Amino acid sequence: MIRTDLAEKIEALGIRDEELDKILEKALAGGEVKDEEQYDEWLGNRFLPNTVLIGKEQYAEMCVSALKIVSHVAATDYGASRQRDMGQLWADMIRGYLG
Repeated sequence: MIRTDLAEKIEALGIRDEELDKILEKALAGGEVKDEEQYDEWLGNRFLPNTVLIGKEQYAEMCVSALKIVSHVAATDYGASRQRDMGQLWADMIRGYLG
């Protein structure tokens, strides 16, 4: 595990060492960083500022809000002729809200 001066911020997010190792591994594999020396900069300038935490209550509220409008959304599966069922439409709406 790479130790950084960002350890307190990472700990405040509730990210365990094993999870952070996986995140850093994927950042390297995905080309976000070129080597381990860039981890501090990437964590401080890209990862942490773009991390959003959603609590259980907020997630539940968002799911209910998506359910309220799902009946007013076209069920067309864009790019195909089939229609999405309500469950798939709701799941898509939830993913859209999360995005």
